[in-house]
Amino acid sequence: MDLLRNNYWSAHQIIRNLFLSEDGSVPEDIQHLLNLILHEFDKREIFHFHGSLVSLANVSLFFKSMYDHIRFVMPPDDLRAILTNLPYADVWESKVKTNRILKKPYDFNPDGRIVPADKPSQTCLNKRQREFLHALGLTPIRGQKSLTPDQIALIETLFFFDFLRNRTSHRMDPWRSLILGYNAVDSEYACHVRFPLVVPYLQLELYNRENCLHRARAMAARNKRVVRSSRRRPLWVSRNVPGSMESGKKVVKYKMPNVVIKQMMSYPYTYPEYAYTEEELAQRSASNSESSSMKR
Repeated sequence: MDLLRNNYWSAHQIIRNLFLSEDGSVPEDIQHLLNLILHEFDKREIFHFHGSLVSLANVSLFFKSMYDHIRFVMPPDDLRAILTNLPYADVWESKVKTNRILKKPYDFNPDGRIVPADKPSQTCLNKRQREFLHALGLTPIRGQKSLTPDQIALIETLFFFDFLRNRTSHRMDPWRSLILGYNAVDSEYACHVRFPLVVPYLQLELYNRENCLHRARAMAARNKRVVRSSRRRPLWVSRNVPGSMESGKKVVKYKMPNVVIKQMMSYPYTYPEYAYTEEELAQRSASNSESSSMKR
């Protein structure tokens, strides 16, 4: 075990040196992986298919599978707990508005992001308010006339969670309205630059909760002396994550550093223009226009 731990610590140092910037910082999603290696070694099963290692071309499928499970399968208590600590929930709208690709699906249905207000002289929660509480697995308190601050905060975070899902479905919608062409991966770049911790956070939450459930079921099976066939594990706790460095392969101990380095060396941290703000795009456009004029 000590040899294995030392092996991962060596990988930690190599990865950190690869991504260490001049100001001493490391990209947030990479830092999330490094923190796991350093402080939560018991979760080493997840190191090989951590969310930061999933290719951008496949991250939408990965996120969608987690979204569907959290939103519609998990108990409501778990849904609310995950939403409560979802990264960027308090700043996501300001981040989305800095990019034309992300703003297009954001503007598609603005009314859907409005917390339903109280109606004049209402004696109980109105229909829309009850619908949102139902989506969160909450039951209105008897005689409740208005949403509580905590309920409003959860609803607003749910807007962010739903936006991330809707973006994957509508990521090519802005194509006709943009002068320059782009492909679906550009939308992934823009989203990743602004919300790099979302996928690793959701993956770890699901891994922790599903792993506890898996262990509980295993203990129950042993107590009943029942031999059960192994179940296929979900995508987020499986080594068959699309685009992961160990996809479809059995993880071999003591091979982690070389595999990680190979994956990290191809990690896309040079972003296309769609990953930048409107101001940066304007500067680039002006610079390109000047260059074209000089050539003419």
